[in-house]
Amino acid sequence: MAHTIERTADPVRQEEFAGRMLQVPDDSCLGYLCSIGHRTRLFDVMAQLPPSTSEVVAAFRDGGGVPGSSYPKLLELQELQGLQGLQT
Repeated sequence: MAHTIERTADPVRQEEFAGRMLQVPDDSCLGYLCSIGHRTRLFDVMAQLPPSTSEVVAAFRDGGGVPGSSYPKLLELQELQGLQGLQT
């Protein structure tokens, strides 16, 4: 004689499971993007800047990470966007 167990689906547990399954790739992507930012020295560049747009970060990087007075395009972008000067 075979025994069978009848189970009913619990919608709350199903939702919790689905949420965890979606969180896994989200967390993985975040870790991967942080790795890319570290390897490309993005975080090192951003640490030297005040809150900035991606255009200002790119101009700073293109200028070799030199403070704004040495790279006119960075100064121009900062003035247009109302950003404060760089930390030295």
